[in-house]
Amino acid sequence: MADQGPPVPPVEPPQPDPKAGANDENKFRRLHEKAEGENAALKTRLAELEAAEKARKEGEMTELQKAQSEAAELKAKTAALEAENLRRKIAAEKGLTPDLLDFLSGDEVQMTAQAEKLAGLANRAPAKAGTITLPGGGQTPSIEDQIAAAQKAGNTSESIRLKRERAGLGNRQTQ
Repeated sequence: MADQGPPVPPVEPPQPDPKAGANDENKFRRLHEKAEGENAALKTRLAELEAAEKARKEGEMTELQKAQSEAAELKAKTAALEAENLRRKIAAEKGLTPDLLDFLSGDEVQMTAQAEKLAGLANRAPAKAGTITLPGGGQTPSIEDQIAAAQKAGNTSESIRLKRERAGLGNRQTQ
């Protein structure tokens, strides 16, 4: 283990002079403003140096390297445009609106499957008011519709049971 020398006592931060008051505050404000100015100048200088470094690297590149770099950029742009074109084509074939394009991703097979599923959901008729949509896609008639159906069928006991349920009385037995 290396010799670290004698232990260094902790440094106490300077205590403010109670007599100084406002002068210290102004001094710190001026120091802060000076530091902000220096920061802005350093940021500008850093941007200049980064631009110069980029230009230097580009200058060192051979014509072949520049062409290869440009070709790679164009290839990436082309791939992105082809994917977007495919996404739009599949959506149009399945009758999807443009606001659903963001939900299509992956390769052609995946996007087609996603588009079919979205088209099924988007084209489904909205649920009738007063009904509950079940997980299987079926709907349970409202309590009013059930009462009407029971009365139409002449099922008085079912009609009474449903009316009690609607009133919040549940399945109480009368005595």
